[in-house]
Amino acid sequence: MLSIKNLCYSVSGKQLLDIHSLDCAEGEFVSLLGANGAGKSTMFKAIGGEVLFKGEISLHRKPMKQWKNLSLAKHLGVLPQVSQLEFPFSVEEVVSLGLIPLKASKAEGRQLVLEAMKATDTVHFQKRPYSGLSGGERQRVHLARVLVQLSQAELSPLLLLDEPTSAQDLGQQHQMLSLAQSLSHDRNWGVIAILHDLNHALRYSDTCWLLDEGQVIDSGPPDMVLNAPQVNRVWGYVPQVVVSDDGKRMLL
Repeated sequence: MLSIKNLCYSVSGKQLLDIHSLDCAEGEFVSLLGANGAGKSTMFKAIGGEVLFKGEISLHRKPMKQWKNLSLAKHLGVLPQVSQLEFPFSVEEVVSLGLIPLKASKAEGRQLVLEAMKATDTVHFQKRPYSGLSGGERQRVHLARVLVQLSQAELSPLLLLDEPTSAQDLGQQHQMLSLAQSLSHDRNWGVIAILHDLNHALRYSDTCWLLDEGQVIDSGPPDMVLNAPQVNRVWGYVPQVVVSDDGKRMLL
């Protein structure tokens, strides 16, 4: 569904991205990994059209620049690590902002918003002011907004998650990643998530893209990409590889 070809991006003569070829299929959960400064967030900005780049990024075989804005908004959703919102909105009103690209009646819109809040564990504080929420609560509210935004896609949508667990406690981290995995596997969405916890990538993703200095140095199944020598090469730490009771590999 997503195809990246010959993607290059430079600032002041410094090349920040140099990616020959990457693809994300429908129903695939991809973890985008790399040390700080590897180019992960820059790649998200390129996919989302926030920076000018050389090369081509296509969604469903159609270059991004050829998509009409409203149609693209229903098929590409981005959850940034931090979202700024200064207006005195309630949680429900913030989630309802996701209805903007959609054609839905008031009743249909209300149902879409309610379903998204249930999925993200935000429905119990839907009437609270957004400004009074914790960082983790705000993160889940914006995820609900993005879920509403993508709810009427005609083709499988692509969801980009920039460190979606950064402000979450332990239980919410796994709930959010389980939700993302379910959207991918059960609803055929494409999901690409920037993650820092390598064990999250091992547990939830189908594929890992490993970046280093703006280049993809490895891609494939998490068990293959996240081996001890490679972790040491990228992050400067030699992990101990163990296997849990359910047969999952973990890095200690």
